[in-house]
Parts: sequence; structure tokens; C-alpha cells
Amino acid sequence: TTPKQPVQPHTVSAPTQPSTTPKASKITAKLISLQRTQTDTKSSLNVDIDIKEKNKVQ
Repeated sequence: TTPKQPVQPHTVSAPTQPSTTPKASKITAKLISLQRTQTDTKSSLNVDIDIKEKNKVQ
């Protein structure tokens, strides 16, 4: 199995400044959840491929 690619930390940096508006933090949260969904999809696709490869070998 190939090692999963690590998610780039710089894209998920949450705003630390208290001066950020609630709107901005909501957008950031949306982006983070979107990225999580993408990584979940990628990993499940990889699992599907792994299963297919294993079935081929057997």
C-alpha cells in the first residue's frame, strides 16, 4: 500500500487573531471541512483501488 499524502498544514491554518470577523472564521471553517471531505474521498478511493489490486492478485 502507498503511504497517504500528508495534508498541507499551511492550507488549514486557522485564524488566531481575535480581530477576525465571525464571517471570516465561518468561511475558514467551511474551507477546512471541505478539505477534510476531499481527503476522506481520496483515502476511500485509495482503499477501493487497493481492494481491486488485491482481488487481481488472488
